[in-house]
Amino acid sequence: MNNITTKYIYLLIFITPYIDILNGIQVIIFKSNSNVTFGNVIRIFLLFFMILLYFNKRSKNLLLKMFGLLFLIIQQIIFMFFYDINLKNIFLEINFLMKIMYTIILLLIIIENFHLLDVDRLLELVIFSTSCISIVIILSRILNIGAYTYQSVGYKGLFLEQNAVTAILVSSIPFIIDKIYKVEKNYKYLYCFFQVFIACFLLGTKTAVSGAILVTGMYLFFFRVEKKFEFKKIIFLSISISIMLFIYKFIWGYFKNTIVLRWNYFFSNLDFISFILSSRNKTLVESYKFFSNNILLFFSGNGYINGFNNINSFLTGHAVIEMDIFDIIYFYGVIAGLIILVLLLKPIYTYFLNLKNKCKINKTYMISYLSILFISFFGGHVLLTPMAGTFFAVIYGINYGISKKK
Repeated sequence: MNNITTKYIYLLIFITPYIDILNGIQVIIFKSNSNVTFGNVIRIFLLFFMILLYFNKRSKNLLLKMFGLLFLIIQQIIFMFFYDINLKNIFLEINFLMKIMYTIILLLIIIENFHLLDVDRLLELVIFSTSCISIVIILSRILNIGAYTYQSVGYKGLFLEQNAVTAILVSSIPFIIDKIYKVEKNYKYLYCFFQVFIACFLLGTKTAVSGAILVTGMYLFFFRVEKKFEFKKIIFLSISISIMLFIYKFIWGYFKNTIVLRWNYFFSNLDFISFILSSRNKTLVESYKFFSNNILLFFSGNGYINGFNNINSFLTGHAVIEMDIFDIIYFYGVIAGLIILVLLLKPIYTYFLNLKNKCKINKTYMISYLSILFISFFGGHVLLTPMAGTFFAVIYGINYGISKKK
């Protein structure tokens, strides 16, 4: 069973981009409005298999696992009292719940089986999948077969969730740069870095562009490397400058006249915090008015249907706050939110504990985790999106697992 579990984890990382490409083809190319996509059907089977793997493992936490499952079932029954019970609502409620379950269960599976996993293989699969995502964005832009990120601005290719793609691209950059420095024949990693950087600019989200620049800048100007890697750092600096010149010559004109204009418009019409958070702070304040005075909803959450209707009443077309931890609290209550928050902060606590105790640490792994966690907190669509959630679970598992070996 352990061998099956490790192979399953590797396979899941590998196929994740292709599942979302299938979703994109169905929705973008074939204009399907169905709530059921090929990718969602595949992920339902993947989730059930993950649950079987997780509950099959006999451990001292089995009672806690069963209690957690019972809590979710009772919670779903409570939600039924807040809206009409029909098959469509039940399906939508379960479908939304499965998104967060998908990420959390995969995360727990990786933690419990980390001693059996090859970290280098995990990293190679993450980099490979990120490269595939970048290539799809670039090629779909060239062939003009994908979708814009925002109406006629930016380009996300055949992917439906630009925030999820942003999280994956930005959080993978530290792994790629680390390989560029440390691997002797690093040409494929240089090529991958070029792809990811270009894809971030084509995508055009504030987080993708600023995240790519900031993370790269940290490695170039603020991180010391061993003397044997100094020459590679100089080469990487030269490559980075070349990429910026390429962007300036071939992409900047389009970027300036579309994405930058959009940023300028919102910057001039919003306060600074609202601009940075794309008005998610305002959505957060309005959303919490619907359940902050109801003690039952405060602890159990609104549920998806009730929560969606509330948000949609003042922000047409929006279903979530787009700040993951606040979405979890809003939809599933403060207890679930605090449990998950503690879980998310544990690798950071352990990292600084190891730093204090002068244990060997890995900055690259932590920078990647902080990047994707930051995007999850302030941009959303990470924990609640299976594509980004898969990468989040892997990055979390690497940080958690490595810290436990100290």
